[in-house]
Amino acid sequence: MKTFYSELFLEDFFKIKKNSLLFLPLGTLEWHGTHLPFGTDLIVATELTKRIAKKVGGVILPPLFIGTDRAKTKNKVIFTGMDLHLKKKLPGSLYYLKPSLFFKVLESLIIHIKTQGFKKLVIVTGHAGSRQIKVLDAIQKKHSCPNFKILIINPYQAIKEKHKATHAGYEETSLLWALRPDLIKKSKKAKSDPDVIRWVGIEPRIKSSKRFGKKFLEEIIKNSLKLIKTN
Repeated sequence: MKTFYSELFLEDFFKIKKNSLLFLPLGTLEWHGTHLPFGTDLIVATELTKRIAKKVGGVILPPLFIGTDRAKTKNKVIFTGMDLHLKKKLPGSLYYLKPSLFFKVLESLIIHIKTQGFKKLVIVTGHAGSRQIKVLDAIQKKHSCPNFKILIINPYQAIKEKHKATHAGYEETSLLWALRPDLIKKSKKAKSDPDVIRWVGIEPRIKSSKRFGKKFLEEIIKNSLKLIKTN
């Protein structure tokens, strides 16, 4: 059976809709310093989803490169997410929706998913800003019911007691390296970013490693599978 919803034929659809998990990877485009790509959040969410779906079955919806975060306008300039933390407009950040619009986009999609007969939606978010999680929690609360369940996988929240998973820190860096080894070389060669060091406290690559990323990944998948199998 095909893994990606976009590749399903009609006969595939009728075979899987009642018993198959449906996955939705979410992320955004935002500043991650000089050593990580703008799309780190969605890259992590998508690659993680592929690995989970391989173990439990299911079909992956086309990833959504959208998200939301806290925002404030000053002198007609919008400061969002990490801009607020570092008190400056950071380069490269895009694809933020207002929380209300983000909610409506997801709600519209979920309504269609329900009407097509699917029973369980697993949302995997690579972006874990406070507003993002608040909207996802609200979506889950409103639209989950006995006949249709919504599960939220936040890879960093699942093991928060062991790892802080600071934005662009060694946890996120290591996880990306484990999921996409082809990005390690450029990541390691990038010039150190003073804004990242100021935020994380150290140059994150000092503690980053593909080996730790794999261990981190194993923990995330273990927790994710437990969530799916018990709900």
